[in-house]
Amino acid sequence: MFSLPPQCTILPMLALAIPGSLGAQIVVYEGFNEYSADTQVESGANQTPGTGLNGGAGWGGAYDVSNFIKSLVRIEDRTSSPVHYANGEITIPGGDRALRFYDVANGSYAVQRPLGTTFSAAAGDTVWFSILFRTNNASPLANQDLFQIGFDESAAATNPRVSIGANTTSTTFPAPFHFFARSTGMASASAFYSSLPIAAFTTYLLVGRIQPHAGTYETVSLWVNPSTSDNPGPVSASSTQPSGLTTLSHFLIRTTNLELNDVYVLDEWRIGRDYGSVVQSLRNALQIHSANPPGVAPTLRWPASLTGVVLETSTTLAPESWTEVTGPFTPSGAESQYSLPMSPGKPCGFYRLRR
Repeated sequence: MFSLPPQCTILPMLALAIPGSLGAQIVVYEGFNEYSADTQVESGANQTPGTGLNGGAGWGGAYDVSNFIKSLVRIEDRTSSPVHYANGEITIPGGDRALRFYDVANGSYAVQRPLGTTFSAAAGDTVWFSILFRTNNASPLANQDLFQIGFDESAAATNPRVSIGANTTSTTFPAPFHFFARSTGMASASAFYSSLPIAAFTTYLLVGRIQPHAGTYETVSLWVNPSTSDNPGPVSASSTQPSGLTTLSHFLIRTTNLELNDVYVLDEWRIGRDYGSVVQSLRNALQIHSANPPGVAPTLRWPASLTGVVLETSTTLAPESWTEVTGPFTPSGAESQYSLPMSPGKPCGFYRLRR
């Protein structure tokens, strides 16, 4: 058995770690890399029941794809061309797999999946989420395609009442194709990011935030292509309308007006409780969780979705004193864990994540 001397506080660098605090954590992650290429997200022939893929971390169940379009929603091999985003301080490398919608993959809903965590407006839960979005359509983009990504409170939902997405701004063709934020299920509640028409064969980082007010979720904000890891900057679009939602428990994608040869590719989904957790920021990513029961080693935890990082330790904080910690690391839901090797007489240490 061991105990930490009262003067010995182990603080992860880049974060003020409060023992036992959940703090700034990613809650749900999906990178698609664990699935085989060209696999349907839900098995079986169209218009028949099937079994959904059930990977990723932090989810409450498997994927459910509309039975009418199951053959059109697949895992794509992106080995030769990852869905990669790099802008300023943010780099999110998509792996060798991504999610692809082919041709007339229209559905209300198209894809649905339950969350492992239910967010509550009454509890003041703010939801942050991010996704890499790419269209491989040939330009110009028009014909009122709708690609909607959002949340609702029921498995029976078909139109997510808080969402972001892409749509044409009018029914006059050819119409500009823009990203939007929307609260409620009404198209008229959309706030468009009119400064940036969506280009073909281009990867975008979309960051959304859903905020509660007086016990319901009302405000959806969107940032397109943020470049800093600590602050998303000026909002690209924001909609405030009473959605009627008191909880968020299901993730949904809705599509309409997709035509033959339309292609949409999504990758690197993150859902969290703050901005940094969904853009791979190292700030507040590393945390200490105190021993429970006493005598069990405390653990360091960080989002498993962080890529290209190493854990380092030092006893002095001198620049040349940092050494890499090689593990063993243990996966736990959406997190990676490292049990601190505590023993009597072992010096106190500092820990940090570094790219």
